[in-house]
Amino acid sequence: MPLIVGNSPEMAKIKKRISRLRQSTNTVLIQGEPGTGKELVARAIHYQSDRKGRPFIKVNIDAISDELLENEIFKYSTDNFKGYFINKKQMLENADGGTLFLDKIEKAPASLQSKMLQILDENGLFEAGYEMTNKVSTMVIAAANNDIDFLVSKKKFRKDLFYRLNVINIEIPPLRHRNGDIPLLADFFNDRFWGELGRCYCDIPQKNKDIFINYHWPGNVKELKNVIKNMVLAADKDNIPARFIQDNHQDESKNITERRHDFSVIPEASDIKIHLMDLHKISLKDIRKEFIRKTEKKLMKEALNKTNWNRKKASMLLDIRYKSLLNKIKTYNIA
Repeated sequence: MPLIVGNSPEMAKIKKRISRLRQSTNTVLIQGEPGTGKELVARAIHYQSDRKGRPFIKVNIDAISDELLENEIFKYSTDNFKGYFINKKQMLENADGGTLFLDKIEKAPASLQSKMLQILDENGLFEAGYEMTNKVSTMVIAAANNDIDFLVSKKKFRKDLFYRLNVINIEIPPLRHRNGDIPLLADFFNDRFWGELGRCYCDIPQKNKDIFINYHWPGNVKELKNVIKNMVLAADKDNIPARFIQDNHQDESKNITERRHDFSVIPEASDIKIHLMDLHKISLKDIRKEFIRKTEKKLMKEALNKTNWNRKKASMLLDIRYKSLLNKIKTYNIA
C-alpha cells in the first residue's frame, strides 16, 4: 500500500480525507504543483478503498498523441489504425470495478474532453461512433497541475468537465509550505535507497537537514527524492550536493533580503505621507489596507513581467498559492 509520509497539518487533512473515501464512487480531482505526489495520493485512495483488489489503470494524458489517446480509452474502427489495437482492451474495460487514473488531465484535447464528459455522465463505454454498449463501474481520479483553474477561466478546458471531475477535490501543498515534513521525507528516502542500492547505511547529518528545510524546493518531493538518491549513490555523507543547495539557498536568501530592504518597490510612498498628515479624515486601518493593496499589486506586476506572465512561476516567485494569485489578479484587475 502506498505510504504518504508527512505529519504536517496539511498532510494530516489529506490522509483523513483519503480514509473517508473508502466506499465512495465519486470522481476525485487531485491538484498540485509538479512533483508533489499526485499519483501517490491517487494510488492511496485506490488501495485504501473497497476497490483495492481491482485494477488501478493509469493514463498519462501528456504522453500519448491526441488521436491515439482517444482510441486508447474508447472503442473505434480498427480500419483507421490497421489493427494496431486489435485484441487490446480499452482502458475503461481494464479498469472495470477498479480505478482509472487520468494524469495531467489539463492536457486533454478538446475532443477527448467532450467524450470524457459523456462517459462521466453516462458511466458507459462507447463503440465506434461512440454509441454506448456495456456498462462499466469505474472510479475516475484525475490529477492536474494548478493551472487548470486558469485554463478553465480562459475556456481552454471545459468548465462542465472540470465541475464533473471536481466532485471531490484534494489539493496537495508544495513542499516549501510544509517544511516540517522535509526531515521525515529525507529519512524515508535515505532508508529506502540505502537498501535498494546495497550501500552501507549512513544517517543524514543534521546540518544537511537544516539546509534541506531552508531550501525552496521548486521540484517539490520529486526533487528531494532525487537529491537523496544522489547522496546515497555517492556513498559518502559529506559528498552530497549540499553545497549546491546551500549556494542556491544563500542566493535566494540574498535576493529576498535585498527585496525586503529595497524600499523603491513600495509604491507611492508620498501618498502615505499625505495620509499621515491627514489622519483626522482617514483611519489608520484604511491607510494600511490601501498601502498593502498598492504594494501587492506592484509586486505581482513585477513578478508576472519577470516570468513573462507565467502565473504558475509568478506564484512560486511570490511564494503564494496559485489560486490566491489568480484571485488577486482578478481583484486588482492586473493586465
